[in-house]
Amino acid sequence: MRNTNQLPWISPYTILSLLIGFTIIFLGVNFVLHPHAGATGYGLSVTSTDADAFLLAKGVRDIASGVVTLCLVAFASKRAVALFLLSMTIVPVGDAIIVATTGGAPAYAVPMHVITALVMLVLSLLMLRR
Repeated sequence: MRNTNQLPWISPYTILSLLIGFTIIFLGVNFVLHPHAGATGYGLSVTSTDADAFLLAKGVRDIASGVVTLCLVAFASKRAVALFLLSMTIVPVGDAIIVATTGGAPAYAVPMHVITALVMLVLSLLMLRR
């Protein structure tokens, strides 16, 4: 039974948090199965197979982050989910900086990372308000 501090199963916060978790898992799986395509979607062009291990590591870490998000939504308090999402906002901000400063990024990549950060930030702040 869920306690009253947990997110209700039917709420915009729950749905958006789950969407974020599943999206991160999907992106991680893409990196594991198709490392170079994942890198292109991220905003970087990787042509050498020398980077494959790093791309796979990124994929595994994305999958783990998504699973943690889903576990928090299912079992933790609304505040815990919000604080986790707020702290994880660092990731898309860092991604946007990496893509913007390394050049050769598709035009959509930096805005995609910035929008992701903003969605996570706004969602977490809305969840933290009383």
